[in-house]
Amino acid sequence: MDAAITALAFTLAITVRRWMTQWRTDVFPPFDALWTHAWLYVMLIPLWVFLLDFAGFYQHRMIRKPAVMLRLLARANLFGLVLTFFILYVLKIKHIPRVLVLLFAAFHIVLMWLKELLIQRFEPLWTERLNLVLVGRPAELEGFRKKFAQMPSWKVRVLGMLVPATAREEDAGGGTTAPEQPPVLGTTEELRDLLHRESVDCVVLSPSREHFDEIQKTIELCETEGVEVWLSAEFFRTRIASAHVDELLDEPMLVFSTTPALSWALLLKRVMDAAGSLFLILLFAPLMLAAAAAIKLTSPGPVLFRQRRCTLHSRQFWMYKFRTMVTEAENLRSELQGRNEMNGPVFKIRDDPRVTRVGRFLRRHSLDELPQLFNVLVGQMSLVGPRPPVPSEVAKYESWQRRRLSMRSGITCLWQISGRNEVDFDDWMRLDLEYIDHWSLGLDMKVLLRTPVAVVKGTGF
Repeated sequence: MDAAITALAFTLAITVRRWMTQWRTDVFPPFDALWTHAWLYVMLIPLWVFLLDFAGFYQHRMIRKPAVMLRLLARANLFGLVLTFFILYVLKIKHIPRVLVLLFAAFHIVLMWLKELLIQRFEPLWTERLNLVLVGRPAELEGFRKKFAQMPSWKVRVLGMLVPATAREEDAGGGTTAPEQPPVLGTTEELRDLLHRESVDCVVLSPSREHFDEIQKTIELCETEGVEVWLSAEFFRTRIASAHVDELLDEPMLVFSTTPALSWALLLKRVMDAAGSLFLILLFAPLMLAAAAAIKLTSPGPVLFRQRRCTLHSRQFWMYKFRTMVTEAENLRSELQGRNEMNGPVFKIRDDPRVTRVGRFLRRHSLDELPQLFNVLVGQMSLVGPRPPVPSEVAKYESWQRRRLSMRSGITCLWQISGRNEVDFDDWMRLDLEYIDHWSLGLDMKVLLRTPVAVVKGTGF
């Protein structure tokens, strides 16, 4: 159905684009490349369906709110637009109107959204409710109960709750603790009889630490009976880290991580880094040659400055920059320590006397960072990510500040586009943690798009 809707969206886009040609031929010239590049159009259908899956559109559709579905549709189409425009640019295809692709994405979002609304309206006619049994203490299940109570009654039905057999007798006394709360059906020892008596699609476990043995028996019983089990990880309370399931040497593992789990999104981020850095190296090659010549002609010493920096999980690498200071800059630092304008372990001076005349211009417009594109190309850095610190700074970090090393370092970041040296050290660290906690490809694109503006303005120099 979604593939058919994708084809329909493209047909409507072609039709509207031709109407636009009839309306203003001078603005929207006619195009006849439909069959010449038919392979590209045919590619859009499976690509867009894959992007829907990639964006999480097909995961737990039945219990997802319509507003969330709309956001996932917009995300999938944004990915698709970026990828399609990149393909058109790389392959030098100029005959396909870019407006056509934009119209296609707009129609796709609208049509898919209408389809979802219709399914939400008529799905009760053919969809059976998901019958759930909650296992745990009633007080610990209160959060689940409230969330399930907010869902339409035709989607989910909570049959009742079972209390661990070793829990206090008052927890398993039957009846209800509140009028709107599902009944307590007994203890986990009665689960087998319940599975045989009722149609149960899923058992939701919210265990306490003292009931792990019973939880193990409950999972084994559901495995034997062929009933799906959802195990809550809330018995380990975390403030930031999110949990996901993985395998290590064929053993199931519950993983707690404060950074995004390895996914297609992170793989696409690396592809964008490699392709983007190569493109930018070729684009700025004349500018880099000019900068190298200016440095060589105006001050003695090497063109490039290299320094040990820290990246993901404190791994060290050689980071390269255009040299902007005199060659004996490191030896002069101790004499200038009293003029440091940054709090924390970072050393920054606005009018640093060690900076050369050419170096000051390069720094103001971040042109000294261009050689780091080679660090990105080989995988040591990313285009977007926390700036790589020197090891001596990391040694002085507080514990909460070290979490900024949980993602690969980058050339630009939220700090770069928020004023750089105008931001104090603690706020700089918080901006990096905000980036890590809310990372997405969309956030990377936002930072990349805002970086040229910050570079031109030279803010925070």
